[in-house]
Amino acid sequence: MIYPLPFVVALVTALALVPFYADSSLLVGVGLFAVVYVTVDLERQLRSDPIALGPLMFIIGCLQLIIAPWLTQYYPHSNPAYQIPKEAFATYLAYAVPLCLAVGLGLVVARVFFPRVGRGMPGLWLLNLDPITEGAILKLFWAAFGLKVLAPWVPVPGVLAFFVLLLGEIAWVCPLMLLLGRRPYWWKLALLVLGWNFAGSVGATVFHSFLLWLLFYVMAYWAIRFRGRGFKYVLLGGLLFVSIFQPAKVYFRTQGGGVSGFGTVLLDYVTHPERAYTPEVLAQTFMRMNQGWIVHRVMVWVPSREPYAGLSMMTRQGIGVLLPRFILPDKYVAGGREHFERYTGHQLFEASMGLGYAGEFYAAFGSQGGILAGFFYGLLFGVAIERLKQAAHANPLWWAWGPFIFLVTIKAEDTVGNAVNWAVKSFVVVLLVRYQLARLFRRRLPARPPTMPARWDQTPPP
Repeated sequence: MIYPLPFVVALVTALALVPFYADSSLLVGVGLFAVVYVTVDLERQLRSDPIALGPLMFIIGCLQLIIAPWLTQYYPHSNPAYQIPKEAFATYLAYAVPLCLAVGLGLVVARVFFPRVGRGMPGLWLLNLDPITEGAILKLFWAAFGLKVLAPWVPVPGVLAFFVLLLGEIAWVCPLMLLLGRRPYWWKLALLVLGWNFAGSVGATVFHSFLLWLLFYVMAYWAIRFRGRGFKYVLLGGLLFVSIFQPAKVYFRTQGGGVSGFGTVLLDYVTHPERAYTPEVLAQTFMRMNQGWIVHRVMVWVPSREPYAGLSMMTRQGIGVLLPRFILPDKYVAGGREHFERYTGHQLFEASMGLGYAGEFYAAFGSQGGILAGFFYGLLFGVAIERLKQAAHANPLWWAWGPFIFLVTIKAEDTVGNAVNWAVKSFVVVLLVRYQLARLFRRRLPARPPTMPARWDQTPPP
């Protein structure tokens, strides 16, 4: 169903910006229309879904594969290796835009044509946690947070390293469960885990988890407290924050100074935001958001220098998800450089990059096959997300586990193997937690869902 307000806003935005993309490709306008429509419509979805994983997956994919590559045409990076040539940009968009739309279509099909999964579900409602359940959540938080703090200093066998990592990531989930259970101190635990993650990320200046979980916390609170109203402005403010955060991070890499040093650099950019919007700095920022240059290099290299991988690429990653490394020592390495160097012809030295799902689909199946693969990729995770939503409408605490399971899925820069590997193994961890703490999952939807109260922290009427 097409909703009037998002449609009008998206159409006006796409038409108003025609002068800025008409000389490149009108497909940019199609991508702009799609991402603006989904962003504006997000407010409606947040009335029933406090964490809209499907729309986030689509929006982030469009930003990384369409919007950022388009902006780099106006703010090119100093290194031409990270730039899509102007004469090749239309060819690139002829693959990237239909691919993003195909992923979005898969998500929509999962939502619309699986009535047993997504239809007929009531709107968002909250729990009143009893003391025993609340105590179980707090124990789970402190156990997971303690593991997160101690893991870097405790020797862990390689076979168990990823499992221990996932157990520590549960610390992110517990504040969300307390928020869904109307516990007003939830934000204190959220700040604790955000602060610890921020401090640990400063050394490597990699803040993906920090920024994504901050977004999840804000989105869930906004959906519960304000029913999602005005969330598009929150997303716009988030983009402005990232546009300042990214150059501060780049500058800090050259200066150093620990957490306090990064805080000083970030504060300097916040108080002097004009420094983040010079052409040189914008070129760096858009390049960091741009996943398209990698996909373009794949399109140039395959099949002229390297033949299409076909199903072998996906099969090997699938086997790697199912079998542990002690059984398959040479299994695919998540976050490695094997596929990147082979299918782009670009040598990596110290960095580690993946092709992203867009690059992998093209390397495996070409343009048309890659677009079709994008549809099934969206369908696969769309059905999984709808299943989670079904469980969450029976027990709202399930909403908190969605970001934990699909954290990697919503980023276009991660490979198919990484996304599936994280989703499958994190779900196994959720099942183990469910077995140990069955009380957290035991509640069932009453015959008549309770009406939402006027305030999020009040008890719903009987």
